[in-house]
Amino acid sequence: MKLSKSEKNKLKADIRNMEDSADPIDKRSNEDYVLPRPLIKGDRVLIFDIDKEGTVLEVNKDNVLVQAGIIKTRVKISNLRLLKQEKVKVPKRSTVRTVRRDTKQGASTEVDVRGQNVLDAILDVDRAIDSAVLQGLHILTIIHGKGTGTLRKEIQKHLKTHRSIRTFRTGIYGEGEDGVTVAELK
Repeated sequence: MKLSKSEKNKLKADIRNMEDSADPIDKRSNEDYVLPRPLIKGDRVLIFDIDKEGTVLEVNKDNVLVQAGIIKTRVKISNLRLLKQEKVKVPKRSTVRTVRRDTKQGASTEVDVRGQNVLDAILDVDRAIDSAVLQGLHILTIIHGKGTGTLRKEIQKHLKTHRSIRTFRTGIYGEGEDGVTVAELK
């Protein structure tokens, strides 16, 4: 069945009308709303045409980056409504160290970091120091092995600046000699 050009155009127009009527976003009247003040970062706003609240992240000349839930989107300023006059405080990064105290697990008097890279070894040593301090221990033996001596050197360098360490020394005969460092805690 062949359709004429006018019949094809009519079908396309009908399809467009159906798509417009099936659009989940209703076009609401803009009501000539004027923002009471310029938007700033942290303002709570309403994206008018989809009726969704969000937070202003960035303001440009004629559009705004808004975080609405997990989505960040650019919205025209004319499509936004200011919800509250006060600015929402954007949390600043803080450095809080949380040390969990597990009373079921006793602290060990030694930590074995042989074969680890320096960063992982220092993290394990820090955990062992924290655990020993929480359990009230005074001596911690760090087993790093003899090897090339790099791990021993870096761990001892770290212990020099650690606030929970009073003194430290290389192990003696019977303790592991150059393969261990014995740290005395404050």
